[in-house]
Amino acid sequence: MDEDTMPLIVTADDGLLDEALRLCAAVGATPVVAGDVTAARRSWKEAPAVMVCADLVEALARSEPSRRDGVVVIGHDTTGVWPAAVALGAELVCEVPRDQDAVIEALANALEGNGEACVVSVMGGCGGAGATTLAASLVLAGARRGFASLLLDADPFGGGIDLVLGHEDVEGMRWRDLDRTHGRVSGESLRQVLPSRAGVSTLSWDRGDPVDVQASSVHAVLAAAARAYDLVAVDVPRQFDDVTEEILGRSVLTVLLVPEDVHALSASGRVLARLQRHTGNIALLTRARSGGIGSSVVSETLGLPVIGRVRHERRLGSNLDAGVGPGRSRTLRSGCRSILDTLGLAEA
Repeated sequence: MDEDTMPLIVTADDGLLDEALRLCAAVGATPVVAGDVTAARRSWKEAPAVMVCADLVEALARSEPSRRDGVVVIGHDTTGVWPAAVALGAELVCEVPRDQDAVIEALANALEGNGEACVVSVMGGCGGAGATTLAASLVLAGARRGFASLLLDADPFGGGIDLVLGHEDVEGMRWRDLDRTHGRVSGESLRQVLPSRAGVSTLSWDRGDPVDVQASSVHAVLAAAARAYDLVAVDVPRQFDDVTEEILGRSVLTVLLVPEDVHALSASGRVLARLQRHTGNIALLTRARSGGIGSSVVSETLGLPVIGRVRHERRLGSNLDAGVGPGRSRTLRSGCRSILDTLGLAEA
């Protein structure tokens, strides 16, 4: 491992060194250890992340190293270290082991990136709106633009979104394998273990009894996915539990798919009211039908602009049943282009 890819630990305290080494091991990193200020300054600029322990934080601050990102101060007792930590430009001051999760996440962000993926939630305004198929189409559209894309199935009773893409035979982990995931997950490790084909990964359910995935597991997986992918599309069911709230809170955009008929519009209004309690970044996509009320009525009634419109496509159902997926649907491709353009995701 090159030294400029290794985090830096600054301490002369054996107890704090043990804590810092344990935290580095949690993110799979082998650190450089500096036992004095002179050694710390030699690696200060190149290290992707720096853990300054409380025993040397004041001495290091007095040496006035250049300001940099990715600095965390740790200690068993951090009383009185704040002035020196501020002088170093530290992002966090944490007591260990109490605050270890915050330190691990900060290290992971510094080593793997801050999690820049666009996470998009897709939800149907009513049953049968086609949100699952739209989410699947969205990751295919993202892959066509050159983005590493993940399709995440948040509906345990949806039958498995890998079936929509025809990826059910691709080997890799499903939610059952990750249901006990807590804390930090490596983005690269997640990408390696998930089923993947043609630039699209999936995290779906198997065909057994669904497991109860906890919000903490979803948090860990989404945080890792944000570091490992460019686009994450989530098929979100219309149930507003802790898992749904976690997903909506991490999404840069939530797309509500609304069929253009009166009954669907009424149902969508109720769903939208609940959505707006959790996020303000909502866009409407409508599904047209012959003799329907039209997208302008949907927009006026719900009070949001419609960014795209998809139409019925006769062969779509047979393509899905045949395992071809929705990628051949011209109307879905058009709707997904509108979503990607709204997100500012031009060709990679």
